[in-house]
Amino acid sequence: MTRAKRKLDHINYALSTGASGGAGFDDVLFVHQGLPNLSYEKISLHTKIGELFLSSPLFINAMTGGGGEMTESINRDFALAAKETGVALSVGSQMAALKDPSERRSYEITRKINPNGLIFANLGSEATVDQAKIAVDMIEANALQIHLNVIQELAMPDLRETVILKAR
Repeated sequence: MTRAKRKLDHINYALSTGASGGAGFDDVLFVHQGLPNLSYEKISLHTKIGELFLSSPLFINAMTGGGGEMTESINRDFALAAKETGVALSVGSQMAALKDPSERRSYEITRKINPNGLIFANLGSEATVDQAKIAVDMIEANALQIHLNVIQELAMPDLRETVILKAR
């Protein structure tokens, strides 16, 4: 199975299982304080990670790319949402574009749509330093996110061989 096909399978699975429509905060309970000991002017959601300043601790995280026009369209929409809200965006693993340069467009669209936004490149731990540099340059990323999902990668036939060979 190709990486592009697997990415499309992941998207189709997510769509077929249905989304709850929630924001993922169902388990969070806020305690109401009618008279907080804080003025509105002192409230800020801004967050600093290293030298990067984020408008919020929330960001669009490592969603997709590398699945042709469908993932390019999804990343276009995510980049537009990030641009309009000022939140950071991380693309999905760029290994697909490193293995197949025709997939670069599905990632590059994020910087094209959001030229001034905070965008993270993304690779797995199997990537080399040179691959990381290419991934960052590909989308003019502000930072690099490394995903660590060894169990998932061991279960994927095309990645299992790579992981086993690297371990030798």
